[in-house]
Amino acid sequence: MKILHKITVSLLMMALPYVANAQVSLSASDFDIAAGGEATFAVSMENEGQQICAAQFDMALPDGLTFQSAQLADARSVDHGIDSNTVNGKIRVSVMDPENNFKGNQGPIAYITVKASSSFKTGKVGFEFISFSSLTGQAFWGANFDIIVNPDIIETTEGVKFYVSPESLTLEPNSEGVKQGELSIMLDSPKYSVTACQFDLTLPDGVKVASAKGTDRSANLKTTAKELDNGCVRIKMADIKMPLLETITGTEGAICIITFEATDKNFKSGEVKIDNIELANPDNLKCNPDDITVSISATAGIENVTANQLNQGPIYNLQGVKVAGESMNKGVYIQNGKKFVVK
Repeated sequence: MKILHKITVSLLMMALPYVANAQVSLSASDFDIAAGGEATFAVSMENEGQQICAAQFDMALPDGLTFQSAQLADARSVDHGIDSNTVNGKIRVSVMDPENNFKGNQGPIAYITVKASSSFKTGKVGFEFISFSSLTGQAFWGANFDIIVNPDIIETTEGVKFYVSPESLTLEPNSEGVKQGELSIMLDSPKYSVTACQFDLTLPDGVKVASAKGTDRSANLKTTAKELDNGCVRIKMADIKMPLLETITGTEGAICIITFEATDKNFKSGEVKIDNIELANPDNLKCNPDDITVSISATAGIENVTANQLNQGPIYNLQGVKVAGESMNKGVYIQNGKKFVVK
């Protein structure tokens, strides 16, 4: 396969006077591509009654679709060279041979490979500034056209799964002795794009929401936590800009991490109820997954250290390293198999 030098292509194509010719045209078909995947589609030329040695076109790609490569279609352009570069934000592809015409008068002359982002759904590829030239010095303009990527995509709530991980949560002391635990809010939505998510948390006495934050999947959305008049905590994830176009990326995995904290040192166990769950997509197709109940408990045996306790046996930090009582910093330590806190 020959690769054309960009300057050679540009000078040759620009030097020719262009006229319209309905007998010469480019075409491409709508195609499908999976989010995060690649796809290759053919660009075909029809030149009934006209010999053509060179073709050039610009492609305007939709957001979320990136150009990967342009390859020759050997059946028609085996003797040709191909080149691609970016011009004014569009991908310009040139296929030509100054000594040979394309073989035949219809069929593919190039194959274009593109890659979709993890959140790509659908869009148009625009073909513009289409031009052709012959060995005799004639040059022609072709008609602009568009093709659709994923033309038959239908938003549906089928397959939507809203769940948590872990299914039961244990609050354990951090380095400051505060009992905390993280709960991941999980969302699988293979055919449903989410531009907003909202749910309420009903907490047991002695537990609060310390924080709620998004993940890489929901980086495009703003995550907030607000206590309601009824005592519930409402978690909201939404694109706060107008129009509401940003969505959760990908089709599965965590979208929010909630940190729970024990406010009562005597808290042992209870339940967190997650209800009023509502998802919405850019077309306002709403989805209301079932309520979820999560068991929550706290580890026991964490105490404040006393002066007498320092003399009741060797003390270790959480890494298992023995420490001297008089040199301990604030944190959690272990003595005689029990954890205690130095404040």
